Amino acid sequence: MIKNIEPTSEIIEFDFMFWSDYWRNPPEVEISIDGNVYANQFLSAKFNGINFKTKLDFAPHILQIKRTGKTVHESRLVNGDWESQTAILHSLEVDKINLRNILWSRSTFTPVYDVGQSGEEVVKGECNFSYNGTWELKFNSPVYQFVVDCVRGAI
Repeated sequence: MIKNIEPTSEIIEFDFMFWSDYWRNPPEVEISIDGNVYANQFLSAKFNGINFKTKLDFAPHILQIKRTGKTVHESRLVNGDWESQTAILHSLEVDKINLRNILWSRSTFTPVYDVGQSGEEVVKGECNFSYNGTWELKFNSPVYQFVVDCVRGAI
């Protein structure tokens, strides 16, 4: 007798492209899923690609990007224009699927404001990390079904 064994996990490829700008020190990002760190690096080039593969169970997950490295000393006024340190999540592909619209509608960024500054506590769909903080996307595996459900408006 042959048993029908259904898969319970998948190997997923994550492909991030960050854009950074700074005059003094580069921003740093740490990328994790469910608390497991997969990348931790400075964004020292104008465009910075980070990719990795991982095996995830068919279940809900939390993808986080912790952006650090910005201090009040990273901003300066030059000829009437502000120069500062910024990091932008330019694109994210998961298994070669561009999640652009999903990022804008389902992700959140919780900034840590500089001393003396304030703003929204949580910013929905923000991929421009001008402040230190934590970006988060809740998603489900299998990823393809998650994307289909998002497109259909089922979740």
